[in-house]
Amino acid sequence: MPGFARRQVRGQTGKSTICMPNTLARNSVDSLIADYAGPIVRVTGGFVAPAPHPSIQQRWDNANKAYYQTVDWALDLREAEFQGSIDLHCMPGSLIRRDPETQVLIKRSSLKDVDWRSLFWGKSSFDLAIQWFLEDGLYDDVVLIAPKRAAYLKDDLQAIAMLRSEGIAAYD
Repeated sequence: MPGFARRQVRGQTGKSTICMPNTLARNSVDSLIADYAGPIVRVTGGFVAPAPHPSIQQRWDNANKAYYQTVDWALDLREAEFQGSIDLHCMPGSLIRRDPETQVLIKRSSLKDVDWRSLFWGKSSFDLAIQWFLEDGLYDDVVLIAPKRAAYLKDDLQAIAMLRSEGIAAYD
């Protein structure tokens, strides 16, 4: 599908190229390609901004789903070092290569029988990320990331441990 590319994000020591499909223009899906050197501050994509007519967003979502059915992986984050939160509910979490120490896969099905809202989240905002995933996510799974360069890394790591102990997230 034109306008999309496989993406790999490497950590601080390497140069990273990220291609996130993020705009609809002239009735086709285009891509934003950005080169990053050093720590990754933010990755965006998945929604058209400003909010388009629902039919345009639906075309975008359909193109996104069709593309991800054709690849064996979408994003490699195993060595990525983020400085802040990252929202990845615009791509299938199962297609993201991840660092099991700081990145965890959450499936919709694992949230059905658990009262995840009543868990103690501390200073982590993963509860918000889960809520957004359930409300807006296109796919059945999402990756949550504890940013290695964030001041709240320990809080997010505790939340990951809790998600695993509650059976919401699996050990990789």
